[in-house]
Amino acid sequence: MSQFNGLTELTLSSMTTLSSGAPPAPQVITLAQLADGGMGEALEGQLIQVNNVVVTSGTFPAAGVSGNVTIADASGSATLRINAATDIDGAPAPTTPFSVIALASQFDSTPPYDSGYQILPRFLADIVSGAAVITATPTPLNFGAVNVGGASSQTVTITNVSGGSVTLTAPFTKSGADASQFSLGSPGSTTLAAGASTTVDVTFTPTSIGIKNASLSVQSSGVGIAAVALTGTGQSLGGGTGTGIVISEFRTHGPSGGNDEFVEIYNNSDLAIDISGWKM
Repeated sequence: MSQFNGLTELTLSSMTTLSSGAPPAPQVITLAQLADGGMGEALEGQLIQVNNVVVTSGTFPAAGVSGNVTIADASGSATLRINAATDIDGAPAPTTPFSVIALASQFDSTPPYDSGYQILPRFLADIVSGAAVITATPTPLNFGAVNVGGASSQTVTITNVSGGSVTLTAPFTKSGADASQFSLGSPGSTTLAAGASTTVDVTFTPTSIGIKNASLSVQSSGVGIAAVALTGTGQSLGGGTGTGIVISEFRTHGPSGGNDEFVEIYNNSDLAIDISGWKM
């Protein structure tokens, strides 16, 4: 194992194909998730999809040549790398919003190798013209602190923003390191007329202490995928995160039998902690 300009690589002596024809579903992200400062590290090597992007600088390279263009969505910008080994070089760059499926990559020659994130589409078919026809809100969907073993539910609204009817592809999908700690209900409707909305319940059931993240993806018969970032924090049954609360001062009684007994506690974490129900 080694790294090439910040990207982890494997040097293979041999390879055995176990199966084929079953690529993973792309993880829908925004370009802000590929920002400098190490934001893109968790996505390196994964198949991703970014919706509603536009080319803001550059053009696709000529046939047989590799090159970069800059793309942007509502959250930020990133480098789209066109490799001459694909069938994309030589094609015209989109002039209207499009969605792109690609591999998340990196090209950063300077330590600490926490910038220079790129996206690499594999084929021309990975570039889908047209803005996404559905939206999903709110995003991110933050469940706050939930007791381990407990559950909290919230609602996501899916809206057809196109001028025609669309059919949602159910069941919806979830992805990410903590996807198993979020569960999805069934949408109220799978057929949406132009401008119509429906809802789906999302439940967060943490199994351990700490911050949990996942992504909800909603596909339809139209262009693009709507995505919602899911986040929540598992906390101990007492309300704390297990290490955030410390006793900073303790007094059993004041001078001459004064009635001023107290315990002072301090939240040493970066999160708000619910201490209702705590007992000494």
